[in-house]
Amino acid sequence: MRRAGGKIEAADPKHLLDAWREQYDFQKHHHHQGAHRSTLGEELVRTLAKSLSAKKIAYAMTGLAGAWLVSHFAGFRIVTAFVGEALSSRVLDELGFRADDAGANLWLVQPNDEAVFRHQEDRDGVACVHPLQVYLDLQGPSRAGQRGGGAGSKGLLAVREQMTTKPTTVTGYPSSQTALVRSTCLYVATKLGDLLDDIVVVGGLAPTLLIDQDHLPPGAERHVGTLDLDVGLSLAILDDRRYEEIVARLTRAGFSPDKNEAGNATRQRWRVAVGATAYVSVDFLIPPSTATDKGGTLRHLDKDLAAVITPGLGLASRDREKVNLKGTTIAGEAAERDLWVCGPGAFVVLKALAFDGRGETRTPTTSST
Repeated sequence: MRRAGGKIEAADPKHLLDAWREQYDFQKHHHHQGAHRSTLGEELVRTLAKSLSAKKIAYAMTGLAGAWLVSHFAGFRIVTAFVGEALSSRVLDELGFRADDAGANLWLVQPNDEAVFRHQEDRDGVACVHPLQVYLDLQGPSRAGQRGGGAGSKGLLAVREQMTTKPTTVTGYPSSQTALVRSTCLYVATKLGDLLDDIVVVGGLAPTLLIDQDHLPPGAERHVGTLDLDVGLSLAILDDRRYEEIVARLTRAGFSPDKNEAGNATRQRWRVAVGATAYVSVDFLIPPSTATDKGGTLRHLDKDLAAVITPGLGLASRDREKVNLKGTTIAGEAAERDLWVCGPGAFVVLKALAFDGRGETRTPTTSST
C-alpha cells in the first residue's frame, strides 16, 4: 500500500486483485448446473436476461458472460448468472434449463451473500455484476466447465487489464504523459499527411487541443489529461482500402500492434517506443456502419489493424474543429500540422456514452471505497 495525497491506495492493484481472488470460493454459492437449447453464448445471455426479467426475478450476469459484457474479450459458451431467489423446478423448466453436468452451458447461481448485486450495471440492456465480481467469479464455471479455447483465461486477463490500467484519480494522469501524447499526435500527423481528412482526434487529448490549458479563465480547472491517443477513423477509409496505407505509414514510423498480458496482439491498439523506457499507445475507433454493429466489438480492417466500433463517433465527423498543432514530435523534430479534433458537442456525447457503458469518473485524489 502507499499514500497518495493523504489517501491510502494500492501500490500494485493487480497483485491485490489476485490475492483477493485466491481467497474467494465460488463453490460456497448454491448453483444449478445444466444445459440450455441455445448453443451460442451471446444468444443465451440475451434469452436468459429476457426470461428472468419477464418473471421479475432479479439477476446479474457474471463469469465468462460478464467478462464478455465488460470487455467483449472473445467468444464464450458457458453463461453464469446470479439470481435473487431460489428457483423451483417449474421455473427452471420455463427458463429452458435442463440438468446436465456433462454438457452444461448454463449455471444459475443463488449467492450466499446478496452483496454480489451491489453496483451491478446495465450493459447493452443486460444486468451485469460489477467488474470486480466478474473477475472473482471467473474461477468458477470458467475453470470447472470450459473445455478448450482458454476462454476463461482470456476473460480473466481482459477484465483484469481493464480494471487495473484505467486510473480513477487525477493523480493517475501525469502532465508529462499528456505532453508525450501530444507530441505523438503531432508525429502521427506528419506521417499520415494526406490521410488526415479521414481521422479525427477524440478522447482525453481533445480538450487540451481545443482549449489552451495555460490560459484558462480564473477559477477554471485544467483538464486532467490523457495516457494515450484516441483516433477516430472515418468510414471513408474503407473506400479503396485506404486503411492499408495507414498501416504501412505507421509501421514505417515505428508503430506496431500492442500486446496484452497473454502476449497476443491487440490490433485495435498500436504503440510506439519513446526513448528507452517510455511508450505511447494509439487506440483506433470507428463508427457503426450497419444496424447489427454493436458498440465495443471490433471491426477487423487488416491482418494488423482493427478498430473498436464506437456508437456516436459519427458525430465527431460533423462536429469537428481544425486545430493547428505546433511543437516537437517524439522523434525530436520541429513540426506544425493542421488536424481535425472532435468538437465540444461531440466530445460531451461520446464521453456520456462511454460513462454509461463503463461507469467511470475522475476524482480529485482517489476513488472512494
